[in-house]
Amino acid sequence: MKGKASSSRGAIDALGYDGLAYSRGGPRAAVNATLAVLHAKHAVVAWRTGMVISKADVSPTLQTPMEHAVWSSLYEGIRPLTLATRPPTRRALNSSRIELIRAGVLRPRWLWTIQRLLGVALVALAVADVVNGWGWVGAAVAAAAGVALWFTPRRTIAGQRALVAARQRYPMPASGGVELPPATVGIAVALYGDTALLAIMSRFATDGGLFDRRTTNEEVGDAPAPPINPASMGY
Repeated sequence: MKGKASSSRGAIDALGYDGLAYSRGGPRAAVNATLAVLHAKHAVVAWRTGMVISKADVSPTLQTPMEHAVWSSLYEGIRPLTLATRPPTRRALNSSRIELIRAGVLRPRWLWTIQRLLGVALVALAVADVVNGWGWVGAAVAAAAGVALWFTPRRTIAGQRALVAARQRYPMPASGGVELPPATVGIAVALYGDTALLAIMSRFATDGGLFDRRTTNEEVGDAPAPPINPASMGY
């Protein structure tokens, strides 16, 4: 039992805070957790309304590929959602997604897509059952199964267990106005998302646009959102 618990802790640590964040909430969560860590390192601040920017006179210690990618993308003020579309950050997010799939935390895109298509097919079958009068019971079962498959999360059962185990190991910290270490901030935001941001650094998160779901190009005004990344859906 002790060996199993040790192995579980090792698997959680191997994901890193950004991997846990991605498995919980997709690319947006991973970027927000990384920005929170960089802010805790006094390297990133809110700039204007809903934007973040790096501090020019700071050279932070960067410990993960995601931190390197986000830092290199902060060459000017930018909104967090737009930050995720910049090439260095996008490449880091893609690499993180691939690693999570290999670790069995996320389902491969093809498998997840097939599951959702099967869900659509089952709902269509249920409609056909009703139209042809084959029975409401069978139609209800097919419809329920179809809806369940459509809403099957991209995260696997193993990935969900890893999140549960991580939350048991790392409960939500109580900041109490005390500045927390970057490592504590990273794991808290990774596991608890907006709740942790509000508790730990509400001013930065609010002013910096970390709660914003809109995508706005700050250089040319409102712009269409970037193409939807399937990896960000179904978490």
